[in-house]
Amino acid sequence: MHAAIGGIDLAGIFPLYVDIRRGAIITVVFAWVCQPWQLVNRAPTFLSVVSSFSVFLAPIMGVMIADFFLIRGMRLKLSELYKSHGDFWYFGGVNWRALLAWVVGWVPGVGGLALTSNPELSGPRVLYQLYFVAFFYGNLKFTFSLSILTHRPRILLQPSGLLRHKPGIPSLPCWRYG
Repeated sequence: MHAAIGGIDLAGIFPLYVDIRRGAIITVVFAWVCQPWQLVNRAPTFLSVVSSFSVFLAPIMGVMIADFFLIRGMRLKLSELYKSHGDFWYFGGVNWRALLAWVVGWVPGVGGLALTSNPELSGPRVLYQLYFVAFFYGNLKFTFSLSILTHRPRILLQPSGLLRHKPGIPSLPCWRYG
């Protein structure tokens, strides 16, 4: 079943070269080489693998939070999603600012990930501490670095710590269709 899912994904990414059956075969070969079942063989290895997700996925969650709440001010034009050069189109189809902010989000946690994955290595205590708070740190770091890089935040942070919208932007989510 998982091979079919991988085959569908590969056929969607490379439709000229890979069909679903060929993609499933590539997925089976790749899975055999990687042997992902070895990652869940022992409890410490499994916990290390699951913990490593926070290093890379928290910044991705941060991009969604920053984009929706801070940059777009909780407003989505659904018709822009389907335009080739709409609001969601970036240079060459890639949001390079978001990519840079994602790297800024996960780089501090990678050192701790390497140290906890290999017990023979030792390093500074700060790398372990950054790794253990990687989800929160990566998420916040990414959210604020992306909003600073885009230069278009629509929500201001008040000295009291409460969020206040700029004038002219509704305080409740407002989705426009069409």
